[in-house]
Amino acid sequence: WVLKHHAQQPMWMDLAALTITLQGAFLLTYRHALEGPITLQRIFSTVFGVIYTAVLFGFALRIVYFKSGSTPPGGVLLMLFLVMVTKFGDAGAYAFGVLLGKHKMIPRISPAKSWEGLVGAFVGSFVTAIIVLTCFPGQLQPLDWTHGLILAPILCCAGVAVFQ
Repeated sequence: WVLKHHAQQPMWMDLAALTITLQGAFLLTYRHALEGPITLQRIFSTVFGVIYTAVLFGFALRIVYFKSGSTPPGGVLLMLFLVMVTKFGDAGAYAFGVLLGKHKMIPRISPAKSWEGLVGAFVGSFVTAIIVLTCFPGQLQPLDWTHGLILAPILCCAGVAVFQ
């Protein structure tokens, strides 16, 4: 019952929760003396933690319970696509980076990332997208081949940015 109603929750509720969190983060920092960058770090950590967990998992639930009319529910397959493309992109980055990585991408931020690993991430994402789209033809509606192949590099870039 709760999950069914959560999937139909209007977007304004997410925005209200985000606004309350932002206000709460500022109020919580007033418990301590204002310390410039440390205070901003506290606010950022609180807001980012809420956004990353609550809001993004809320979108994941919306994807899982998306009604597309297919069996099994298309939302489950859409979530499978999202997770597999992202994780196999990460695995491709790791494999290419370990085997071929010679040119560091941004050594000060992430010393292990290489340009070869980035290529591996794109290869892993595209190959996984093709496999999932092939294995579930027509069951990923509204995702078709065009959308899937456009979404693969977007998910790859998001994965590379988040998993730094």
